[in-house]
Amino acid sequence: MYHVELREFPHNTHAYNLDGERLRATLLEPFMRGEIFQFGDREWVPQRTRITILEGEQLPLHALSMGRGWNNARRKGKDVTTEIFEAAGGAPALAANAKARPAKKPPSPAGASPQPDIPDQIRKLGELRDSGLLSDDEFATKKAELLARM
Repeated sequence: MYHVELREFPHNTHAYNLDGERLRATLLEPFMRGEIFQFGDREWVPQRTRITILEGEQLPLHALSMGRGWNNARRKGKDVTTEIFEAAGGAPALAANAKARPAKKPPSPAGASPQPDIPDQIRKLGELRDSGLLSDDEFATKKAELLARM
């Protein structure tokens, strides 16, 4: 039994309790051909979509309710994304791209232009708020995010 997560920022969807034939026909084949495919309520572009495939036991309805499905599938299943793509004839690079996670930004090398300091960014946000381009709530939210980075 397979459980699948599709992610294409800012969208994501999950499918649970898929048999191998349905997984192959509805996701793997169009993804590997590079074709835009329909799944759930939207179309997915393979070049921008990350697929994670878990293999595990069938999840009963109560294990899927209240947004718990993917966590239960991850807890009880095994990530077989790479193995599935390779078995389906996909190149190892395609399998890696199917699961690719955004890379963390490397530290900037010495001599690179530094990012503006946080107090300066907060001052600039204050100016935007004072000019009416940001609401007080937006300003407070962004300020809290910046202060959390200090």
